[in-house]
Amino acid sequence: MLRWLSAGLWVWLMLALFCFSPEEHPQLGEFLWDLVLFQGEPLEVALFQAMGILPLAFTWLLWSERGRPPAWPFLLGSFALGGFILLPYLVLQPARVATRSRRSSQAGYLLLAASGALLVYGLFRGDWGAFQRDFASIKFIYVMSFDFAALMMAFPFTWWSRRQVV
Repeated sequence: MLRWLSAGLWVWLMLALFCFSPEEHPQLGEFLWDLVLFQGEPLEVALFQAMGILPLAFTWLLWSERGRPPAWPFLLGSFALGGFILLPYLVLQPARVATRSRRSSQAGYLLLAASGALLVYGLFRGDWGAFQRDFASIKFIYVMSFDFAALMMAFPFTWWSRRQVV
């Protein structure tokens, strides 16, 4: 049931991205550079920085998986496409026992916690009005927000179906 719900939400995310996304920011390069340097709206900066850490966290958690299709192309693709590529992989894969070490699990969860800390910072320091305005008018913020939603939908599959460690 969770797989069907997540698959349906993924389809909805794709439709929202392709049908309803706003125009691209006219100075996208400068805007991205400000996000890299932790300048700008704190909620947007925190989300941008967390989206850099989350694919690394999922890589730590899933790298050792074996099977068809292999996990590594999806994990590497998640650095560019985030949850948009990772969620379909996780939804379509049967639950399996990973062969990762406890240390790699801890590193992945530590990276997830670091992302969470960034997001808490953004939630408390950010201006929701400014974020909503930018969400509605800047395509990059719009897509990044949906990418974050896709990664958060991927987390239950990563944790729940792979919680047994050999």
